[in-house]
Amino acid sequence: MKLSLQYYAMVPLLRKGKISTEQIFSYASKEGYEAIEYLLFDPSMDIKPVKELLEKYNLSVSCVDCFFDFATCDEDVFQKQIEIAYSAVDKVKQLGSKYMMVVPAYEESVTTKEEAAQNIIKGLKLLVEYAGKKDIGITIEDYPNLKVPLCSIDEIHRILTEVPGLYLTFDTGNFLIAEDESKEALQKLYKYVRNVHAKDWKLVEDGQYLETKLKRKVTSTIHGDGIIKFKELFQILQENAYDGYISVEFEGDMEDLEPIKKCTKYLRSILKQCKEV
Repeated sequence: MKLSLQYYAMVPLLRKGKISTEQIFSYASKEGYEAIEYLLFDPSMDIKPVKELLEKYNLSVSCVDCFFDFATCDEDVFQKQIEIAYSAVDKVKQLGSKYMMVVPAYEESVTTKEEAAQNIIKGLKLLVEYAGKKDIGITIEDYPNLKVPLCSIDEIHRILTEVPGLYLTFDTGNFLIAEDESKEALQKLYKYVRNVHAKDWKLVEDGQYLETKLKRKVTSTIHGDGIIKFKELFQILQENAYDGYISVEFEGDMEDLEPIKKCTKYLRSILKQCKEV
């Protein structure tokens, strides 16, 4: 098991102008990460500068994350999204990643969850087929939004079983939104897992939060300060000889890199404990 730095986690600093893409890659290299999980904002972008940074800082790409609107009921929009997704696969191939993680729905396009699920399945079947020809594996993740049919164990399992060749990016925290246990999810869905997002949640009373199925309020926190049992989850991965990446993901607001440093230190300590058992 190897740690990967989640580019998405750096978005708050990027938007505030407190860090550049090159500084993210430089930081990852200095901190001993082997890879970056890259967020492809725009599949039409020139990825040559990204490839140059990977080479300069001796980093790999563990996975590339993309967002598409397969849930839409507008056939013209759907077809356009498929074309964009195909373009993204081509960029993933150029970046040298074996996997692309897809968030295949925008909340605003969901009319009913069943209709959205059917459209998502249709879109993912097309994408998996295209990506397979490029030797790229497509993954979905347990997504923290109750309005989108990607949140619970049952919803994720349905899509994985109805789309042959589809894989899972297992997020340690997101199943909590559906009030499903992360351990149960990992045990039931492990055979599909090809990538892992390490995220912690804590319960709050106010402020910025997501609401769970049981109306509990949760927000992102430093790994080890919340309610996710990382040692338990990592031990399952260890016992199953998982040899992929674990991406460090912190979704809280940041003014500097200190939260990421704390998260990384904690996760490395847990990985060490698991390997010593």
